[in-house]
Amino acid sequence: FVGCGGEYAGWKDTAVGELHFKIPEDWENFNSTDDSQVYNIGKKDDNVSITISLQDPRYTDKDDFLDAWINKNGSDIQVLEDEKIAGEPVHHFIWNAFFREDVIIDAYLLDIPSGVVRIQTLYPADLDENPVKEQFDLIVKSMKIEK
Repeated sequence: FVGCGGEYAGWKDTAVGELHFKIPEDWENFNSTDDSQVYNIGKKDDNVSITISLQDPRYTDKDDFLDAWINKNGSDIQVLEDEKIAGEPVHHFIWNAFFREDVIIDAYLLDIPSGVVRIQTLYPADLDENPVKEQFDLIVKSMKIEK
């Protein structure tokens, strides 16, 4: 992550476990632990956020985590085609949930040396599109795994 020019001007480096990525400098982390980065965008009641977090260590890998979530939430989860983040395969799913209002959670599961990372964005279901999709896509694009 040398330099922060171009599309990353005004962004800073951060990490969860071995997963390193960039986020806008002015975003406030609402959970300042080594295991989780939670960014509420705008007012907390807007239900717009980006979360990048290391999951409970009882999950052995992304398959185990996804199976547990499907068993818990059933048909509310729509599993999409696998993709790659930081050159590694990820599971991608969308989940309709309720947090003060109906929301859409667009999430990826990634295995890193220290465990399973959930990378997600949450936004109100009544919006036509995710209001932080552009920033979320740039964050994901910047991800690198320290090996």
